[in-house]
Amino acid sequence: IYTNERTWEMVYRIVDAITKQETDDERVMAVLDSPLRIEFFHRHKSDGRREYWLAPVDTVQKMIQKLTDYVSSKNQCQSGDVGIGVKNGASVGKGWTSPAVTTCSSHGLWAAMGYKARNPQQFMDVPNVTVADRPGFIARGMTINPTGERVEENIYTNERTWEMVYRIVDAITKQETDDERVMAVLDSPLRIEFFHRHKSDGRREYWLAPVDTVQKMIQKLTDYVSSKNQCQSGDVGIGVKNGASVGKGWTSPAVTTCSSHGLWAAMGYKARNPQQFMDVPNVTVADRPGFIARGMTINPTGERVEENIYTNERT
Repeated sequence: IYTNERTWEMVYRIVDAITKQETDDERVMAVLDSPLRIEFFHRHKSDGRREYWLAPVDTVQKMIQKLTDYVSSKNQCQSGDVGIGVKNGASVGKGWTSPAVTTCSSHGLWAAMGYKARNPQQFMDVPNVTVADRPGFIARGMTINPTGERVEENIYTNERTWEMVYRIVDAITKQETDDERVMAVLDSPLRIEFFHRHKSDGRREYWLAPVDTVQKMIQKLTDYVSSKNQCQSGDVGIGVKNGASVGKGWTSPAVTTCSSHGLWAAMGYKARNPQQFMDVPNVTVADRPGFIARGMTINPTGERVEENIYTNERT
């Protein structure tokens, strides 16, 4: 059984009774948000492709009821237990989520978080900042004024998961420790979550950072985005560019006529049949190991385009 707190998945991989090796089959329990739900599905470990699962829904429903009853009993008996929820009080604990951010777009907020990573002194009481670009990350150093402590960290951005990850660097060995602090953008509604986890396995750790400090920093961050949106309307460095271009990102209005699974299946169909959705004749499609090779002609320009298409159902 593997836990992945980054994707909120609990993965159960079947072990062969004779060889004692994992098979390619894995059953997944995934936590979904907005509203809070649990999804069950069966997929292949090798490529993430889903398989039909004959498990009866009735059995699953009974198990969920017992699961939610257990959580409720623990919250009643151990109010604020960090093993079940987020501890009440002044600390971030095992996770703290901001109120809904309503003054900017998700893309604007993400861009501002990138700016903050390079300019922390504008958002926190941290002088003597040093920033250097490294392959795949930013190396940053700064002094924490209230304590005088010198902190060095490597900062990684993951736009697929909308996580800004700060990994602590040991002052003596100059090697990354197993500790990483995370700022994650959440949607529906737009928020920022803060938490501390282990790099090695994604397990969360209790974080003593005061919520009050985090709240002040968020206020400065959203103020920064608002000011940039006012001064540079449509700036793709802050938000989504207005007008005819996608810019650094464009999000459709809410889709209300189908389920997420139906929409995902339709995207797979479109990948193989683009001529039904766009003005693109002369389509060729071929299955390759792990991807689809596709060719087509763009009618408005006459350009011939060839591309490899990868699907990632995990993300």
